[in-house]
Amino acid sequence: MSSAFGLVTLIFFSVTGITLNHPEWFSSARSVDVASIDVENSWMTAFGRADERDQMHMLTQRVNSQWGLGVPQTIDRDELEWMLDYPRPGGVSVVVLDMEQQRLTHERVDDGVVSLINDLHKGRHAGLEWRLLVDAVAVVCLLFAFTGIILLVAHATKRRSTWPLVLLGALAPLGCYGLFVP
Repeated sequence: MSSAFGLVTLIFFSVTGITLNHPEWFSSARSVDVASIDVENSWMTAFGRADERDQMHMLTQRVNSQWGLGVPQTIDRDELEWMLDYPRPGGVSVVVLDMEQQRLTHERVDDGVVSLINDLHKGRHAGLEWRLLVDAVAVVCLLFAFTGIILLVAHATKRRSTWPLVLLGALAPLGCYGLFVP
């Protein structure tokens, strides 16, 4: 039964390996959605009077209640605006608080399905749970590989081509690297 988990996820990582190696084969389907809200004067007044730490808390709480984005990865600010970045697999969300216009703007960029699965393959912006899943898949694949080698040892006497093919499989990546990678 563990092979069911391992094989299906191995298919996912094999497909995304191809999409990563050949991005020119796939078109980008980027979409950008922008939403803005005007912020009340009372909120802006309270925000302006707060210290920087309380301002960050007020802003992230407001953004989370408005768009459900949680905690940003980075926050940049100057006298005129605050910018919060929320990277995620296959895109990014950016929220800007314009102090002069008293406006919150949320820009959500989606780079398409191929970008999403490529980022998931790399574990990029996917969180701890996804990285743990990638590690679990790697462990299952290693288990399959080692049990396969054990089976090869057990049955190698019946097939003369076993060890030359194993050697070729080991030398192919090394030879390709040595000969073609600068």
